[in-house]
Amino acid sequence: MTATEFAVRVTRDGETTIVPVRDEAAALETVAEFLEYGVEAAPLVRTVTAWRLDEDALARARLTAARRHVRHIADLCREDELRQDQALAELRPFAPAMSETDRAARLDELLSELDRRDRIRHGDHDALPDDAERRVDEAADRLIAEPAFDRSWKPGASTSGSGGVA
Repeated sequence: MTATEFAVRVTRDGETTIVPVRDEAAALETVAEFLEYGVEAAPLVRTVTAWRLDEDALARARLTAARRHVRHIADLCREDELRQDQALAELRPFAPAMSETDRAARLDELLSELDRRDRIRHGDHDALPDDAERRVDEAADRLIAEPAFDRSWKPGASTSGSGGVA
């Protein structure tokens, strides 16, 4: 009988630690949180006694961290803590080849979807909250060009002082 175990490899100040977690979902969430704070982390999966890097889970965790950061940048823009030109500069590493015009249009889409989601949360019952969250995620994803973001964006990097925390 084989058993599958999950863990997270965390490297901080040159020291690597492996932290066991209960399942793949916990591994993805934990890795995404470490990445948000600029700490190198990767999900691991072990069958019996051999650990191997879970590349698919790492890609999903990086996307989750990038999505959270993009949404955070949009929230700062909505709250007038970032001007739109600053927000666009912060978003550039997620899709370096995207034109500024496209980036601005996609940021506007994301801001509209965030406003729509907030209206739904506050009483517009003609739409489903889960659908609103899905639409926000899809709009955020349009600002992220995989796989370019995981090579150019460094978790925890920010020029706005937001520290990369979503």
